[in-house]
Amino acid sequence: MYLYFILATLWVLPLLAIGMEYRRQAGPLLELVGKWFLFFGVGVRLSVAGLSQTLNPGFTAAMLHLDARSHVIIQELGFTNLLLGGIAVFSLFRPGYRILATGGAGFMGFAGFLHLSRLSPETATNEILALISDLWIFAVAMVYLSYRIVNRGRGSKTRMAGG
Repeated sequence: MYLYFILATLWVLPLLAIGMEYRRQAGPLLELVGKWFLFFGVGVRLSVAGLSQTLNPGFTAAMLHLDARSHVIIQELGFTNLLLGGIAVFSLFRPGYRILATGGAGFMGFAGFLHLSRLSPETATNEILALISDLWIFAVAMVYLSYRIVNRGRGSKTRMAGG
């Protein structure tokens, strides 16, 4: 189930949304990439992870080979995920928040590098999926952030396409 969720939020749903919106109203492609990858890859993914960690910390504890004493810390991580995910979800409706939403992708990037440092032949499949997906959304968000920085203040077309 986790594999399908990762595939949906980090590849399938964002690419479908980008394709549909680009076909309907062509605009700068990187604006659409930012809009939809931040919404699904950061917003939906972190919000669902946050709910899971808050309500069922045992799933994350098992993935990371932690015992029940870690549940309180995992629940606190869940609150962080809910906050960062909520900002990214909100950015779908308020394009000005997309830069802020890249912070959630930064958080995921740091988590991905942490997973990478723990990589071993015994690493669980779900942790490998988390590693790949965290680093992927981090890379996409950093490309989007770079694009926004480079194109800051240029013409209204870029700003309108982000909405």
